[in-house]
Formats: sequence, C-alpha cells, structure tokens
Amino acid sequence: MKISSFSPVSLQTLGARGHTRAFTLIELLVVISIIGMLSSVVFASLQSARQKGIVGAGIKFATYNHRLLGADAIVAYNFNEAPGTTALDTSGNGFTATLGSGCVNPSYCRPTPADSPSGSGNSLVLDGTALQYASYGRAAPLSPLTSTSLTSITASVWIKPTTISNYDAVLAVSSSAVTALSNRNLYIDLRNGGLYVDSASDSGSCSYTFSNAVVINKWYNVTVSINGNAGTVYLNGKVLGPLSGCDGFSPAISPRGIFIGSSSNAGNDLFHGLIDDVMVYNRNLATSEIEQIYAEGAAKHNLAIEK
Repeated sequence: MKISSFSPVSLQTLGARGHTRAFTLIELLVVISIIGMLSSVVFASLQSARQKGIVGAGIKFATYNHRLLGADAIVAYNFNEAPGTTALDTSGNGFTATLGSGCVNPSYCRPTPADSPSGSGNSLVLDGTALQYASYGRAAPLSPLTSTSLTSITASVWIKPTTISNYDAVLAVSSSAVTALSNRNLYIDLRNGGLYVDSASDSGSCSYTFSNAVVINKWYNVTVSINGNAGTVYLNGKVLGPLSGCDGFSPAISPRGIFIGSSSNAGNDLFHGLIDDVMVYNRNLATSEIEQIYAEGAAKHNLAIEK
C-alpha cells in the first residue's frame, strides 16, 4: 500500500480554513449578543408603551361625557393654574383651596415647567417634609344643594406616590372645617405599603386596608363611593373592595372641610408624591361613571387603560 505524505500546502489550507471557521463562530456569537441586547431594548420599549400608551377604545366605554357630572360636583381641583398659593375650584362653587405655607415659594408644589405625566397641565407635587398640602374649610356646609346634609358621596383622586410611609394622607372630607383627625367622614391614606380607606363620625369607624395595592412612581386613580353605611373602593376604575358598617354619612352629615395631602389644615400626616384631579361629588356614582372618570384621567396622564 502506498502511503501519501501530507502536503504543507494542505496543512496551511486546513489551518486557514480552521481559522476562518473560528472567526465566523466568534462573529456569530457577537451577532447573537447584539440581537439579544436589541430584543431587550424592544421588550422594554413595548412594556413602557403599554404603561404610557392610550387605549382609545377604553375611552369610549361610557356613553356620556364626564363634564355632565359637573352638576353633582362639590369641589374639583385640577391644579392647572399658574404656580401660587391657591388651587382653584373648577366646579363653579368657588371653594378655592389654600396651599400650606410650605408651598409659598412658587417653585414648590407646582414647579415650572409643568410636572405631569402627559406634559400638559400641572399636578400638586408634595415632598412630605414641609407644610405642603392644600385645604379648604368654612363654617357653612360645602354642599351646593338646597339640602346641606349628605347621605352619599364620591371622591376621586389621582396619586403618584414617591415614597410610602405610615399615614400619608391623600384626601379627606370632614364635617370639621379644620381637621379630619377625628371626623373622618371620608378618608384615604397610604400606610404600611397599602391603601387605607375610612368612613367614620365621632361615634364609630369602618376602616379597610388594601395591602400592596399601590407602588411608588406610578399613577393610580383612587375612587371611593359611599351611600349610607356602605360603599365601594375602586382602583383604576375597577372594584378593589367593599365598605360596610360605616357611619361617616349615616346619619347624614354636612361636609365643611376638604384636605388634600394632609389630614388637617395644620399639615398632619403629609403625603409624599404627586396628586392630581381631585373631584368630590354630592352623590354616589355608578360603576360606569367611575370607569369614565378613570378613562378620561388615564388619557390625561398618558396611561394605558387597565382591562
């Protein structure tokens, strides 16, 4: 048998081919790595778009415009006026709120340029460390109705907490013009990482905590609707849970104070974060009406409608 010798050229060719194949493999790994990074970027962008995108269909799930509810509004604060020491009541009832002394500097509470997710309009920006809040109170009842006593009420507010500590007051409606510390006819705060809702008079209380309902740096719409001694809590237009055995509006009461980002006009239990579009109505609203409020607010805050 004849044994042929290997040619040096063949070895060089094989080596060259081997080197070429090795380089191609490295190149392939680099391409795969780049594709992986691009996929991560695209996925993150899609997630962000889902959070920030406006789902037009969600805006249409009610048959009438939210402005039709204006006749039932006690107060409405959108905080869109120029920075200053007051917040205008756009309900037409003239209950202009006063901002706490921590908001005297125009760069506080409503900084310029406008600090809102949509980039349009302002929000009430509170740091929780100074007397930064808004309130309105007077001796006469706040109800625009002929009858000043209410057995039902609805409050809606948008919040974006930046930190969540104990007793971060969001919104309170009280029969007292100066504090909701005892007369918590309707009271919302954040505590222990949860959403807390209370409806009580001097004689009793019903309180509910919804654990892990909110996280920081995200917008939420919180709506509480009460009729007599029962009610419902909504988060982003969906039922979060019921209220029962409450006596905040049973028997009827006459609200005299509205406190935003605090539980009193002295700056107790201050909120950390952004508050926007505070609405208080003199009746309980149907679920479809509350969904409409959320849909319109989501459009303003550039959020996706949660299904």
